[in-house]
Amino acid sequence: MDRKVLEHIMELLKLDVHPDNIVELLTTVMAMGNEEGLSVFRWRFF
Repeated sequence: MDRKVLEHIMELLKLDVHPDNIVELLTTVMAMGNEEGLSVFRWRFF
């Protein structure tokens, strides 16, 4: 897993994001690839 993804997850944990949303992030990233998955997730949740 990409370091950027792990850093992003750590930020979400600090913000008390619900674990289900973090699982959705991981699923999206694995399905779409790191950069594209992260950008889609950021657009939806932030």
